Amino acid sequence: MPSSIPCSELERFRREGFLRIGPLVDGERLLRMREEFEERVRREARQYGLPSEWYRLSVFQFRDLWREGGSFLERLKDRVVLDAVRTLLGVERVRLVFDYLISKPAGGAHVAFWHQDAPYLPIEPQRVVSCWMALDEVTRESGPLKFVVGSHLQGAAAPVRHGDAEPDFKGREVIEATLSAGEAVLFDGLLWHASEANCSKRDRRAYATVWMDAESRYRPERAPEHAINAHVRSAAGERFDDDWFPAFD
Repeated sequence: MPSSIPCSELERFRREGFLRIGPLVDGERLLRMREEFEERVRREARQYGLPSEWYRLSVFQFRDLWREGGSFLERLKDRVVLDAVRTLLGVERVRLVFDYLISKPAGGAHVAFWHQDAPYLPIEPQRVVSCWMALDEVTRESGPLKFVVGSHLQGAAAPVRHGDAEPDFKGREVIEATLSAGEAVLFDGLLWHASEANCSKRDRRAYATVWMDAESRYRPERAPEHAINAHVRSAAGERFDDDWFPAFD
């Protein structure tokens, strides 16, 4: 299959578990994505009868933005990302698991504990690649993603639950993914990652898409509480064919 990823970068991804790409969008498109996100916040705040600024500071994850069309649907069809994900997964067609936007307002306290993504998903095989794109500059102070280099090679671990003791990565190489706005990082669903609070004076927003092989099967027993279960119409063991999970060549 054709690929825009050089062999050396592909080997690095297999060894380290992540790969930087981009910038994927220019300043005008970034502005549109930010504006569409802020309108989503205002709309949801009105829906729940809450002050929009309080809602913005309190809710940190927003999903299914592509379903609203606009800039986020455009990002879903980006050939650079699609070709890269196909190559990294080693498949001809890929399917969206879900998309989400993580919002860390300036001075916000939200943190993400160490975890892998794939073990939380009701899919088989549990192989995914995420594309995490910065909508704002991501600095060391604003809570960048942190990766334990090569940790995906250890395989899947049991999902980490709130209150569990976090894994000890003492002595392991940990990389902070600082990014310019519009740049992105692709990472393996088994790569251990985390992020700290945004201690800067600027917002830190990022848009992510999670991808699987288009032939992946639905296994609800693996993650019965995951939000995507509400949108699946396929039976257990069948391929995802619902329109909530579009596939791309």
